[in-house]
Amino acid sequence: MLSAFKIAAVSLFIAASLTISAQAYRQCYLKDPGGSTREHNFDVQHILLDVRFSPKEGKVMGTVEHTFSPLQKDVDTLFLDAPSINIQQVLLDKQAVKFDTTKEGLIVRFPKTLHWDEKHVLTIQYEATPRKGIYFIGWNDPNNLSRKQIWTQGQGIDNRYWIPSFDDMNDKATTEVKVAFDKAYKVLSNGELLEQKEQKDGTKLWHYKMTNPHASYLIMLAIGNYEVRTSKSKSGVVINNWYYPEYPETVEPTYRYTEQMMDYLESETGLKYPWHAYSQVPVQDFMFGAMENTTATIFGDFYIIDKRAYLDRNYIGTNAHEMTHQWFGDYVTARSNAHTWLQESFATHYAKGFERSIFGEDHYQWNRRGELNSVLDAAKNNNNPIAHSNAGSPRIYPKGSLVLDMLKYVVGEEQYKRALLAYLKKHPYGNVDTHDFYRAFLDNLGIELDWFFDQWIYRGGEPRYEVSYVPSKDKTVVTVKQTQTDDGVVGLFKMPIVFEVVYKDGSSSTVKEWIQDAAQTVNVPNPSNKEIDFVLFDPNSQIIKSVKFEKGLEEFRSQALKAKNMIDRYDALLALSNLPFNQRKDILIAAFAKEPFWANRAEIAKQLAQNIDSIDQGLIKNMLKDGQPRVRQSVLDNTSKVPQGLLADYEVLLTDSSYWIVENSLVKLSAQYPQNIARYLETTKDVKGIGNKVRVAWLEIAAGLDRSKYLPQLVEYGSNSYEFRSRGYAFAALTRLDYLDNKLLDYLTDAALSSNTRLSGPAVTALNYYKSQTAYKKMMQDYYCLHTWKDWQKEVLKPVMD
Repeated sequence: MLSAFKIAAVSLFIAASLTISAQAYRQCYLKDPGGSTREHNFDVQHILLDVRFSPKEGKVMGTVEHTFSPLQKDVDTLFLDAPSINIQQVLLDKQAVKFDTTKEGLIVRFPKTLHWDEKHVLTIQYEATPRKGIYFIGWNDPNNLSRKQIWTQGQGIDNRYWIPSFDDMNDKATTEVKVAFDKAYKVLSNGELLEQKEQKDGTKLWHYKMTNPHASYLIMLAIGNYEVRTSKSKSGVVINNWYYPEYPETVEPTYRYTEQMMDYLESETGLKYPWHAYSQVPVQDFMFGAMENTTATIFGDFYIIDKRAYLDRNYIGTNAHEMTHQWFGDYVTARSNAHTWLQESFATHYAKGFERSIFGEDHYQWNRRGELNSVLDAAKNNNNPIAHSNAGSPRIYPKGSLVLDMLKYVVGEEQYKRALLAYLKKHPYGNVDTHDFYRAFLDNLGIELDWFFDQWIYRGGEPRYEVSYVPSKDKTVVTVKQTQTDDGVVGLFKMPIVFEVVYKDGSSSTVKEWIQDAAQTVNVPNPSNKEIDFVLFDPNSQIIKSVKFEKGLEEFRSQALKAKNMIDRYDALLALSNLPFNQRKDILIAAFAKEPFWANRAEIAKQLAQNIDSIDQGLIKNMLKDGQPRVRQSVLDNTSKVPQGLLADYEVLLTDSSYWIVENSLVKLSAQYPQNIARYLETTKDVKGIGNKVRVAWLEIAAGLDRSKYLPQLVEYGSNSYEFRSRGYAFAALTRLDYLDNKLLDYLTDAALSSNTRLSGPAVTALNYYKSQTAYKKMMQDYYCLHTWKDWQKEVLKPVMD
C-alpha cells in the first residue's frame, strides 16, 4: 500500500511538471550585489607553502610558491590578497620582479607580458603578524596552564592574512605545506604526510601534500601536543582522530560513530570518499563549532567529552556535518557566496540523516522541528532567499536542509540519489552554482524543477496556511488558505500536501493534493460516515510552513494521545499549553505515562512543573527520576519554587549524572534554601563540569559566604590560562557579584582584544557593565590612561573604558 502510494505521488508530480516549460538560468528575486563571482586573470594550479613561526610574537615567516597560468591573452600584472603582510621579495621563475603593496594586498608587475598556455612560478618571501587566519594560543600565559597551540581558520577569506594568495572560493589548486617547528609538538595539515624529519636546530620538518585541488580557504594547520588514534571505515578509508594525551578516555565518546559516518556518507552520496585520508583535531578557543578543511577538520575542544559529559552534549552532529563537507564544499565548492547553501545546507542535511540512522525517526523529526523553528524565527526579520549572499545562517543551514528533505519528498529518494550522484560526478574537484544542481535533475531524470527552485531557493519566505474543515456526508471538506504577503520576493507556494482524517475506531483516510492557490478545498472521502477523532494537515510536518488550524480540546486530546507521529503529538501538546491548566491536566498526565519520546515528555514535564502546586507530588518525583536527563532538566528549569515536601527529591539532583543538572540545581537550591548552602557546596565541591561551568557557579555561590577566599579564585578563571568558555562564565559571575580589581581589568582587556568574538563579546559586555557603575568608572579610565595602546586596540577599548 505504501509503495503504491509513493508511485502514485511521483506520477502525479511528473504529470504536473510536464505542463511547465523550461526556463533560462534564474537569478535570485532579491537584488544581490555581493552575489557575483570574483574575477581573476590567472589560474593557480599548485601552492607550495614553507613556513616557520615565532609563537610568542604571533609571527609567521614564510615562503609561498604559486604555480599558475594566465587566464587572459595578455597579463602584465597580478594581484594577490595579502593585507598587512610584509612582502620581502617576489620572484617570477626565480628572477626578481617589481611589486607594490596596498592595504589589501600585493601587486606584482611583470617585466614582460605573460600569455595563454604558459606556466610560471611566482615565489614570495614574507613575514606577518596577523590577527586573523592563524591563531597563537597560550604562548604568553604567565601561569603556563594554557595549552600551547597554533591553528588556522581560513573561511571565509582569512587565510589571506598569513598566506599571500588569491583567497577566493572560485579557484582551486593542489597544495603542499612544509612546517618546521619544535619537535616536541605534532603538526597536521591537508593531505598526505610525506615526511617528518628532525633537524639540527631542535625542530622537526613536517611535509604534507594534496594530490587533488581544493580552494585556498581550506588550507589548514594545527600544531600542539597531541596523540593520534587511527581506525578505518568499512570501505577502507583511514581515519585519524587526534586527541589530548592526558585524556585518552575521551576518545571513544568524543569520536563515537565516526567510522559509521564515513560508510553512511559514501552510501548516501554514491561516491567514495574523494580524498586520501581523513583527520580531525581539537583546538582551544576555536571561534566556531568546527571547520571542514580538506582531509583535516578542526573543531573546538569544548566538544571533547567523557562518558558523563556525553549526556549533556556530544560531537556527533558536528562531526557528521564537517565530514559531509568533504563532499559538499571541499570536493564540489560553491562558486560564490550566493550559492553557499550548496555546502552548508547539504552538510546540515546529511548530518541530520546520519543521526536518524543512529538514533531513530523521532530524533530525526525533532531535529527537523528545531530547523523549522529557526527558519520561522528568521522570517520575522526578513524574507531573504536561500540563494543570496545575505541569506543568513538560518537559511543556508536549517532551511536549505529542510528544502532537501522536501526535494526528496517530491521526487522520491531513489530519483534524488541518482540526480545527486550525477551532479557530483559531473563537477569533480570543481566549482558549482545552484543551476548546476538544478540541471542534474533535468539532465538525468528529465524532470523540470523550475517551480521548486523558484519558490524555495530563488524566492524568500515560507507559506502561511490557515486550515479548517467541515464534516459532510461521505467526506470531510478541508479548506486551505495561503495568507503570506506577496511582495515580489515571496509568492504563492505549490506543494503536494497530505491530508489525514483519523476516526474514532482508529482507522483513517488519507489524500495527497497539490496546494498552490490562495484558497482551495480538498475532499477526504469518508464513505462509511465514520466519526472523526482528529484531522491532520501535512502529518509528520513534511513542508516548511506555519499553520493556523483551530481545533477543540477533545481533538487535541486525541491527537496528543493517539497520533502515530511524534511531531504531531508534540504539536497537540503545544496547543494544549494555551488552555487553562485544569482543562489539560489529565491529558498531560495520561500522555506522560505513555509517551516514548523524551522531547514530548520534557514538554509535558514543563507544563506540569509550572503548575507544581496543582499536581500530585508523586508525579513530580517520578519525572525527576526520568531516564532522560533533558526531562529531569525540564522539571528543574520550570519549577519556580521547590516545595519543602519535595526538597529531598530535588537535592538528589546535586549528584545527577548530568553536569547541567548539577549546576542548575546548585544555583536554584542555593537561592531558595540559603540555610543549606554549605551542605550544597560540600556535595558539589569536586565537580568542574564542561568548560568549568559548574566550578564557576560553585565559586560564585561560595563567594557569598567568604569573598576574600573565593573571589581571587573566580578572578583567575578570567585569565588567559583558561579557554574562552571558562573566562566568559567567570566574567558573567563577577559582574553579578559586582566585583572589579586591576587584575580582573587586565584579564578583561586581554579578552576584549581577542579575535575570538566568543571571548571578546562577554568581556566587552562586562566592561560596559562596570563602566556604568560610578564606583568603577574612574578606576577604568585611570587604567586606560596609564597603558599604551596600539591604534586598533584603542578602537576596541576606548568606547568601553575611557
